[in-house]
Amino acid sequence: MKILIGALGLCLWVNSSLAANDIFVDSLTKRLNFIFGDESLRKTQLGIEVYSLSRQELLYERGASKALSPASSIKLLTSLVALKKLG
Repeated sequence: MKILIGALGLCLWVNSSLAANDIFVDSLTKRLNFIFGDESLRKTQLGIEVYSLSRQELLYERGASKALSPASSIKLLTSLVALKKLG
């Protein structure tokens, strides 16, 4: 759970000035692949998508098309961040 929350925090940290740099996108991809490639997550089903609102561009996705039921704690965290960022 700590790994997932840490990865979510990393994804939400992405902002337009950093996302504009292709080197940053490559670094983000490597970091997230490392996090989600952890042995403790081998049996875990997950889906993630990182999207740049400023560039209107997909930065990262892994299993995003899977139909998953999100955990309540993640739904709360995602809702909180979305409300804070989007109003």
